[in-house]
Amino acid sequence: MVFLRTSNGGTSSAAAVSLLLAVAHHPWAAVAAEEAEAPTPQPTQDPTPTYWPICHYWYPEEMQAEHSITETYPCRCYYEDHTYYKGCYAFPSEWYVSCKKGWTAIGPMSAYEPNARCGFLGEKGLCTYTGPQLHDYGCGCDEGSECLNVDCEVTQWSDWGDCTAWCDPDSNDQLVIGSQTRTRSVMVAQGGTGEACPEEMEETRQCSTQECQVDCEVASWSEWGRCSTECGGGMQSRTRAVTVQRSTYGASCPDLEERRTCNEQKCYWFSLRGMSGKEEVHVMETSQSQEYTLSMPKTIGLNSNHIQIKFLNDGTNKDVVFKFVKGSKGDLTYPKKWDDWKCGASNENKRCELVRKGKFNWSGIYHVIFDQSIKYSDDDFDESESTQIFLNHGICLDGTLSKGGKAQMWRCESARQANQSWTYDASTGHIKASNGFCLDAKQRNTHGGKVHMWTCQTNNKNQHWDYSATTGQIKAVHGICLAGTERAKIGGKVAMSNCDTKSKNQQWTISQDVISGRRLR
Repeated sequence: MVFLRTSNGGTSSAAAVSLLLAVAHHPWAAVAAEEAEAPTPQPTQDPTPTYWPICHYWYPEEMQAEHSITETYPCRCYYEDHTYYKGCYAFPSEWYVSCKKGWTAIGPMSAYEPNARCGFLGEKGLCTYTGPQLHDYGCGCDEGSECLNVDCEVTQWSDWGDCTAWCDPDSNDQLVIGSQTRTRSVMVAQGGTGEACPEEMEETRQCSTQECQVDCEVASWSEWGRCSTECGGGMQSRTRAVTVQRSTYGASCPDLEERRTCNEQKCYWFSLRGMSGKEEVHVMETSQSQEYTLSMPKTIGLNSNHIQIKFLNDGTNKDVVFKFVKGSKGDLTYPKKWDDWKCGASNENKRCELVRKGKFNWSGIYHVIFDQSIKYSDDDFDESESTQIFLNHGICLDGTLSKGGKAQMWRCESARQANQSWTYDASTGHIKASNGFCLDAKQRNTHGGKVHMWTCQTNNKNQHWDYSATTGQIKAVHGICLAGTERAKIGGKVAMSNCDTKSKNQQWTISQDVISGRRLR
């Protein structure tokens, strides 16, 4: 029973009766008790529409030969989601709802559609498409027919075939005339009003017994020549000579020179070490920049001879140590205080020498100018240098020392040297742990896919990796990228992930010493 209280505190039976009548006559009041029924499919909310055709365009069979695409019969097409719900309104909702241009409000049939109901005896607004009729001419709804106009494409001419006359270059008494042909074929057929295929698909020419076919022959390749640069990426070439010249009708000579890149290693090298392991730096060169958290020493190679290193978070027990490595040498300055400290003068502040020795003890930008006369050298390799693989914004890649063992993130530490010593062989793509097992992407194409340790197998595509020092990504050659999805957690997850150069979970560092096949002993 519903009562309405009047202004004098009493109840009005007439008002109550009116409300009951209104409720009783609401279109879905009679079926309110059936709410438990399974909901029927409902329109989507504010769709980004796609289209669907209700017929197929076609050429009448008797007209196919002589009629172009502009004379075909288009098919009518509509929104696939040609209705959508919007908001919650009093009944009837079509009196209140405002639809997008080209759409009109209609009754949502809330008496029969439980999903169209909302609030207290309210219903959702329902809009249906009533815009202009659209047509599909073969390229999609309202997309015209231009995509069907395809130019014909043909192959290059083949080599000339054998002459129908025999080959006898010493026969001066009898000259026999013959013929030989060459052909080409259609790769892409002409469509619509596109460019037609050429009529000539075969050519014939005259030949004789004295015009024998001799194919070009070449010698073996020479050794590769000297690289054009010592580092930073150069070019080198090799050649081969012609040993037999082709005749008029013989096959042409292949390429006589090949070129390839060489000495791609970076020219200038340095290392950075954080005293607390929490220091953050921003390394800037002409064409790129990179931020690092110095949870362990970083060995970095660049091609710019002048770089800047910004120490971002100086604080208690936070200092950065800079060191030239791999033969590099140069000068260090701290412009922010260089003049104030009178660096270079006889009475300079002792802090000037600390900077020159690589002690970055203050926040700010440090300038590094490399000696251009001294380039990359591997002669100063130190067997004690780390060969750990680490995330620039996390900790180290760590492998459980057993077949099927877990690949995980772990704090970079010497106590786990066996678990964190890796060798990357670019020729095979293997990333091998100290115990001989290889990093294996069991689900190499699956986002979140499993990575574990497994017996090294040359033909196993799960173990073919490619490392980019530019992006820091370790990518499965036949899949997606390696990611430390829990990059700062001890025992954190390592998994496959869709490649994203901006993801901090995919910015790995492998030192040059690992790439060259060296590792901790």
